[in-house]
Amino acid sequence: YETDLAGDSMPHLRVNVYKQDVDRTINAFSENLQRDVVRTDVTFSTLGAGAQLDLTPNDTHIVSVGVDAWNTEGDPTRYMDTNPPFFNNNLRNDPFDEGRIHSAGIYLQDEILLDKWSVKAGARYDRVTGDAKAASGLPPGTDLEHTDNTVSWSLGAVYKLSPAINPYVNLGRAYRAADMRERFESSPRGDGYHHQGNPQLDPEVSTTMELGVKGVTGKTRYSVAAYHSRIDDYIIGRVTGTTHPGTGLPLKMTENLAKVILTGLEAEIERDLGDHLSAFATLSYLRGENEYDDEPLAEVPPPELSLGVRSDRKSGWNWDIAARLVAEQDRVGAKLTNGTEDATPGFATVDAGIGYRFGTGGERLKNTVRLTVTNLLDKSYHEHLTAGLSGSEPLAPGRNIHLTWNAEF
Repeated sequence: YETDLAGDSMPHLRVNVYKQDVDRTINAFSENLQRDVVRTDVTFSTLGAGAQLDLTPNDTHIVSVGVDAWNTEGDPTRYMDTNPPFFNNNLRNDPFDEGRIHSAGIYLQDEILLDKWSVKAGARYDRVTGDAKAASGLPPGTDLEHTDNTVSWSLGAVYKLSPAINPYVNLGRAYRAADMRERFESSPRGDGYHHQGNPQLDPEVSTTMELGVKGVTGKTRYSVAAYHSRIDDYIIGRVTGTTHPGTGLPLKMTENLAKVILTGLEAEIERDLGDHLSAFATLSYLRGENEYDDEPLAEVPPPELSLGVRSDRKSGWNWDIAARLVAEQDRVGAKLTNGTEDATPGFATVDAGIGYRFGTGGERLKNTVRLTVTNLLDKSYHEHLTAGLSGSEPLAPGRNIHLTWNAEF
C-alpha cells in the first residue's frame, strides 16, 4: 500500500506485508541400489512486513526511514535407510525440529542530489535470532538459540563529469547471518560429506570499497567497477580429515573462518546497432584469499566473459544469442578442504532464446511468451562451485529447453 501524506516535505508512505512458502524435496540417490536412501520433505514458511517513509525536505534531499521484520519456520521430515547391506529400514531421522529464524531491523538513508554530485548515505540496525526445538546429530546439551545484533552502513558518491564519464566510489559494511541448514542440520549431503551444523555461528561481516566509472557515449553504454572486500567470520565447511562414526562419511564442520579477502573486477558494455538490435559483453573476475590458512580461498568462481547480440522490441518478436566463456580455475584451497578441492578446466557454452511480446493494451497488460535453449551445443562441463566427490563432480545439465509465459498487469 502506498500513499502521499499531507505536509511541507511531501512524505510518501509505503507499507507491505508478504507470505511465502517454499516446498523442497531433498533426496539422496544410491547408484548401487538404484533408488533413494534418504528422503526429506520440508516447507519453509516466511511471514514478513515493512514500512518506509520517504521525506523530501528540499529539492536536493530525499530522506528515507523504515522498519522491516520477517519470521521463517522450517520443520523437515526425513527418512533414511541405515541398515547395511539391505538399506531398507526406512528410519525416521529428522535433521531438526521446529527451526525458526526471526529478523527485525530499522534503517535511515539520506540521498543528496546536487548539480554535479549525487551522495547517498545509509545505516541500519538488525537483530537476528535463530532457534530450534531439537537438532539431531549435534552433541547433547548443545545450545540451539543464538542472537546477533548487527550494524551495517554505506556511503557512496557519483560525480557527473559528463554523460560519458561518471566516476563513483562506495564504502560499505554488510552482514549475512547463518541459515537453518548451516545452524541446525547434521547429515550426509550430495557432495559425499557428512556436514556438521553449528547453531552458534557468528554472522559474516564484510567491509567493501568499490571504485568505478559508468556512462553513455553516442550509442554505447558501459560500466567498470573494481572492489576490495574484507570478510570476517566467513561461514564455510572445513574438511576435517576424520569420518563420522554413524555414517562412516568424511566429516565437514561448518565454522567461521577468521578472515577472507576478496578482490574483483566487473565490466559491462552494450552497443546500439540500430533497429532495436544491440551487441553486449560482460566480464567478471574474482580472487579470494584465505588469510587464516594462508592459501587461496576455496569455492571461488573463475573469471568469465559473455558475448552476445539481442533484439529487444516493446512489442513483437524478440531474440538473443550469447556465448559464455569461462576460464580455468586452478587457485584452490588445500588446508581448508584437506586437499579435496579440484582445479576446474575452462569451458564455453552458447545460449539462445526467442520470444513474442504481445500488445501492451494501453500499458496495463503485458504478455510475453519465450522459448530459451541453454547449452545449445550440449557441452559436457562442470561449474567450479559444483559440490560432489573430489574428482567425480557431477556435470552440468546438457541441452535444456525452457518455455515461459510472463504476464504483468
